[in-house]
Amino acid sequence: MTHDHGGFPELRAYSAALKVCADSQQWEWAVQMLQNLQRAQGQPSAADYTSLVGIAMARQDLKLVLTATREMSQLRLEGDACTYKYALRACEEFADWKWSLKLFQEMRCA
Repeated sequence: MTHDHGGFPELRAYSAALKVCADSQQWEWAVQMLQNLQRAQGQPSAADYTSLVGIAMARQDLKLVLTATREMSQLRLEGDACTYKYALRACEEFADWKWSLKLFQEMRCA
């Protein structure tokens, strides 16, 4: 998974730390890393959010899945197929049909 942070070593370090948190299922730390990344850069990459969504699904935290995908949408970041799959599953669980339609539309435009 690549993170588009260009030539900014500090931002790449945050992204790498976020990925390590995701890979080790340390969701509390991953959320903290994402917040730190937002403070340092102003906007995490789509890959950063995708890592968080993956952690949230592994922990069955569907609310966090929806929160992360909504933030991605607000920031105009495009997720991958897994991000959309997890978000649609969360929508199903929470009976959030309006958000699932929006996600479906985003997938068709991507």
